[in-house]
Amino acid sequence: VLTAKHNTDMAYAVRFQKELLEFRKNGDAAAFMAKLESSVDDYPYGYGGVSAEGMHAVLQRIIGAQEDAAANPDDAGAYVGMGWAYYQAGAYESAIGSAEQGIAHVSDSPDLYNMLGYCYINLQRFDDAITTFEQLVAVAPDDPNSYDSMAECYYTSGDTLRAIELYQQSLAVDATFTNPYYMLGRIYSEIDQPEKAQKYLEHYLELAPDGYQAQNAQNVLNEMEQGSNLDN
Repeated sequence: VLTAKHNTDMAYAVRFQKELLEFRKNGDAAAFMAKLESSVDDYPYGYGGVSAEGMHAVLQRIIGAQEDAAANPDDAGAYVGMGWAYYQAGAYESAIGSAEQGIAHVSDSPDLYNMLGYCYINLQRFDDAITTFEQLVAVAPDDPNSYDSMAECYYTSGDTLRAIELYQQSLAVDATFTNPYYMLGRIYSEIDQPEKAQKYLEHYLELAPDGYQAQNAQNVLNEMEQGSNLDN
């Protein structure tokens, strides 16, 4: 058992983690910000592995979004910004509350349903996530991201066959939408269908050579090639 002594760097880190957990439960960004600002000199090296500057930025975004929502309750972007900031801080229940509050005012905002669904994924509430993504599809049936997000939920929960169907449905809506190509390539490589995996991954790299998943796509292709050479 580790015991942190008073006024040591470890003690400050332990205190921060305790306060962070409290914030994740109550969602009171202003109170958490006040605590951090009152003891900023206690954390010269950050907050136990959490960037001090980054945490302040997240809390400021939450507070600013709350002010925007109070000034204009029909501003969907305020709730989306608030929710994603809570999400980034790991305060998923507060993020869910932000999304639900936003949906109550702006029931046709795809971004709110998308954010809400990802909060449920992180809490492993997959049934709630699927229901939310179904609402997203109803609100934005012509947006490939609607099907892409639902596919990620099924993939994360272990239903790869349903995920494949939804990623393909996303491409049926928009064949230039890149993420499904990467994910289909990744899934097919995982279920040992290298020819299909190669086709999707190479097409992803053609469409997005500098894309977010470009290096990962190339890594999967390299691993498959190495595996093929070993088999030969």
